[in-house]
Amino acid sequence: MFDVCVVGGCGIDRVFISRSDGSFPDVPDSIVPAGKGSNQAVAASRAGASVCILSCVGDDDNGHMAIENLRSEGIDTSNVSILSGIRTDCNIVRIDTDGDNHIIRETGATDSITPEYIDSVSDILRSASIVMVHTKVPEVTVDRVLDICHSSSIPVMVTPCPPERLDIMSTEGRARLSKISYITANREESLIITNSEDHFEAILLANRKLIATLGGDGVMFFDEDIVTLNVPHVERVVDTTGAGDTFAGNLAYRIVKGVPLRQAVNDSMHAASYKTQFRTAQAGMPYPDQLKEFMSGKGGSIE
Repeated sequence: MFDVCVVGGCGIDRVFISRSDGSFPDVPDSIVPAGKGSNQAVAASRAGASVCILSCVGDDDNGHMAIENLRSEGIDTSNVSILSGIRTDCNIVRIDTDGDNHIIRETGATDSITPEYIDSVSDILRSASIVMVHTKVPEVTVDRVLDICHSSSIPVMVTPCPPERLDIMSTEGRARLSKISYITANREESLIITNSEDHFEAILLANRKLIATLGGDGVMFFDEDIVTLNVPHVERVVDTTGAGDTFAGNLAYRIVKGVPLRQAVNDSMHAASYKTQFRTAQAGMPYPDQLKEFMSGKGGSIE
């Protein structure tokens, strides 16, 4: 039924942009739909995927804003649960003068994405070509998603945010890793989940399932051997918020479409770089024509 099914949080970001002296305003510069689940769904949808999202939001203005935004992006929200008496997730995002983001996460309804909820929508999971989930969702829920998908041979892409919830070095963690197809993690997350000191070792410890996004140092992953692709040059990085989600959503779509991994990673890395030129998490997540134009001018082809 769907190319991509995303299990994850929807909410809003209250965005504060640094002044030239490094201070921040007292009130947000913008309030926008966001959340890791929402971001990944939007990225995959704009890339060209048919997408559904499984999530929970509060019955409040922020929750309704989040759902309407997803619908406007062509994402199926028919199984999103709207809960009374529960607050929709709200993050505080501070963007410094270099475009780097510093996020204070305030989890609300994402904690209500329970195993019981997943059981009620398990047919949707089984209808997807790939499932995406992140570890801000409760651990027991991530495990239920992995169990259901593993039993139906559905590949799962996991983003370890926060990384402490994906300890893949323990006995329990190794069992969990066996049910995971791909892990997309940033520089810090990659080392934390593997208790490693370098990314080469981390990829091996993660059974070659880890795709490590290293910011300005590119992307490292395994494709017959460990490969590093250099990140394309961007004249001015405005905001890195959502870049990792842009990468993951684009990668999931390309995997479903059978694009060879090296090309899929390369395309997704360019999509993430393109996004950094725009403020807020979802603004700048590229459509295919935008990405094609960007890559044609940035040395986007790979040997």
